Formats: sequence, C-alpha cells, structure tokens
Amino acid sequence: MELFTSFGRVDGFAHTALFYGVIGFFVGSFLNVCIVRIPQGASIMFPPSHCPVCKTRLRAADLIPVLSYLLLKGRCRECGSPISVQYPIVEFLTGVCFFLAARWSVDYLHLYKFLFFVSCLVVIFFIDLRHYVIPDVIVLPGIEAGLLLAVFEGRFWDAVFGCAAGGAIFLLIAYMAVGLFRREGMGGGDVKFAGMIGAFLGIKLMLLAAFLSFLAGGLAVIPMLFLGIRKMGEPVPFGPMMVAGAFAAMFFGERILELYLGLW
Repeated sequence: MELFTSFGRVDGFAHTALFYGVIGFFVGSFLNVCIVRIPQGASIMFPPSHCPVCKTRLRAADLIPVLSYLLLKGRCRECGSPISVQYPIVEFLTGVCFFLAARWSVDYLHLYKFLFFVSCLVVIFFIDLRHYVIPDVIVLPGIEAGLLLAVFEGRFWDAVFGCAAGGAIFLLIAYMAVGLFRREGMGGGDVKFAGMIGAFLGIKLMLLAAFLSFLAGGLAVIPMLFLGIRKMGEPVPFGPMMVAGAFAAMFFGERILELYLGLW
C-alpha cells in the first residue's frame, strides 16, 4: 500500500484534515518546549511554560498557538522581553504538516505513524539548526518506533532494509570525508537519523530522501558560500537538509518517482 496517494479517505468531522491541522498548531507549541529543553537536558514536562527572562508562568491566554504571539506583539506580557519568532514558526509549520499528513493518509495507521514522524522531524530540524546536534533521545526511539509500526503495516523488512541502507550510506560518506579530506563530514547523529528516516519510509523512499537532502544541501550551501555567509570548510548542519529530503519524499515521493521513471 502506498503511503500518500489518496485524498480525503479519513472520514467524519473529527477526522478531517482541517481538524488535524488545528491539532498540529497545539502540538507545535509542545514541540517548541522540546526544541528548547532537550539540548539543555531539562525536563520537557516540568516546570510549566514560563518566560525565560522573568520566569513568570505563562497564562492560558499566552499559550494559544500563533495567535498569542501576534496579540502580544512578540513580547512577554510581564517583562516585555522579546519572544523568539521560532515559536509561531514551529506552531504554524507543524499545523501545516499535520494537515498534509491527514489529507494524504490512506488509513489511520499511516496517519498516526506520520504525525509522530512529522513531529520528530520538526524538532530535529530546529535543534540541529541551532545547536549542530541531533539528539539520540529522539532518533533512537524513533528508529524503534518506525520498525515496530512497520510490523503492523506488514512491511517490516522494507523498514529494516531502509534503516540499514540509510545508516550505511551516511556512514560511508562520513568515512570518506575523514579519509579524503582529513576532517569529519557526517556526524553520528546524521547516520542514526538517516536510519530513522529509512525505518519510516522504507528503502525506496529513503534513497530518494537521501538524494533530495544532498540536492537541498547543495542549493543551500553554494549561495551561502557565494554571498560570503559561510566560508569554505566551515561546518554546516546537515540535519535540516535531511528533514527537507524526508518531507519531500514522504509527501511527494511516489509522484517524483513516477515522473522520473516516465522520462525513460
């Protein structure tokens, strides 16, 4: 069964794509907590959400995704400290991704599987972008979840081969970078993250996601080098490129492959 090839198969008001999109905004609010606290090694549950400057606990009215940021004009209600624009961006992005996942899922198992996967991708994107690290606390349970869910889908071996292929490709690239350029290329987090992507997408879409991530990397890095934003040899987080490749493969992979094969 293909992953995202049907529209509107999830019936009922409570299961519409719009409903899941709204849920995604609130999930995005929680993902912001994960993005901030996981790199710090802090609990994602306690203490409750608060201003990082004045430590005032946020009111319920301050926790409405996107809208609260706009009403508060991007500042803390109590001390006036600026609120990072990351918060509404993550909330909005998660809502859009939940909408797409619900719109294109073929059944409930696919739906909830990819809502979980999307949530992990959003957290990894912003943590790696800021801290240059992909936490094991996300990718290792993610690999286990992807393989476990594949059992219920009847595609366990596809997930296993996808996981193995993803990890092997990025591990090979890491060794080649050390051997040829005497510097670290892909980090261990990238290798494990590639395995997680393969566990969720299977080997075919994993290979496509890997190709698209390198394409995205080239399109992002070359202009930065040309404009002087980055210097040659300066490290660039590759996790966001992998997230972009995974998103593209997940939502549009089958169509991309059909178009490509149609050329031949």
